Amino acid sequence: RVIRLPRHGASCPVGLGVSCSADRQILGKITKEGVFLEQLET
Repeated sequence: RVIRLPRHGASCPVGLGVSCSADRQILGKITKEGVFLEQLET
């Protein structure tokens, strides 16, 4: 779940909950088309 945190209009900080410490290294981007996260090895 991605949650938009309230800030001023010039920024769009988000919070992302993860279940494992290894997931904290994941890369992602937010575009007009949506939110994209890299796929980790399973």
